[in-house]
Amino acid sequence: MKALICEGGGFKTAVTTGILDAWLCCGYDPFDLYIGVSGGAVMLSSYLSKQYKRGWDLISRLQHDVSLTSFSRFVKGGYYLELDLIEHIWDRITPFDHKKALEITQHKRVEFSCTELYTGAAVFIQPKLEKDWKRYLRATSTLPLVSKCPLVIDNVGLVDGAFAAPVPIQRAIDLGATEIVLLRTNKNSMAGSRWNRLMSNYLLKNNYPAINHLMQEEDAIYKKIVATIESPPDAVRCQVLFPELLKSTILSSKKKYLEEDYKTGLEIGLDYLNHQPF
Repeated sequence: MKALICEGGGFKTAVTTGILDAWLCCGYDPFDLYIGVSGGAVMLSSYLSKQYKRGWDLISRLQHDVSLTSFSRFVKGGYYLELDLIEHIWDRITPFDHKKALEITQHKRVEFSCTELYTGAAVFIQPKLEKDWKRYLRATSTLPLVSKCPLVIDNVGLVDGAFAAPVPIQRAIDLGATEIVLLRTNKNSMAGSRWNRLMSNYLLKNNYPAINHLMQEEDAIYKKIVATIESPPDAVRCQVLFPELLKSTILSSKKKYLEEDYKTGLEIGLDYLNHQPF
């Protein structure tokens, strides 16, 4: 079984959609299992529906709209990150081809990584109906305090999968994957900063203790992931695609940086194909 995993990263996933667009142009899709996390799941969805440059259209429109994030809105009691804007673009400006995605993945497995808000457990949800896609993508992208949360699915409150399973390689292995391709937006050594952990303790400790605990343990979580990537079980092969440099950050990016990251993704995707047997 061959698996594709797309890590989250907000605007940094411009590189992800670049890689996937390169593969779409060449008709490359040998995967049996797909797992997306947060923004990576959004870009993965357009790959599954075979909509070339849809991911780029979505992320570039978000970069252009100043209402996506607002500190003043947050201070006034609103949410810093407005996920409704993403859904507006998803539905009306660049409609998602649900039928195509479901048709293509009929005999494959698609999962989005989420975190259970009150226990901190990793939860993997599978979009199987047209109405699932938008709701499930919102679940894997929802952030405590930053955006409206949780999204309740099957009586379980879910938030961003990056807390419990930011790079769900073990999930792919548990499902039987023997070849795993990871599209990453963070370096292996990157985990939470001391400042992030302090802010987590201050903002989340009393309201969402399980999420706060995961943020305090972020270094350990990433170290375990990296150890699995570098020394996978016997008969499991892992490939990591990651650029030397990303210009965009998670919640902000200049247009030229976004374009550079997307073009970098195209090059990485084509270079990868150049080394694949056809």
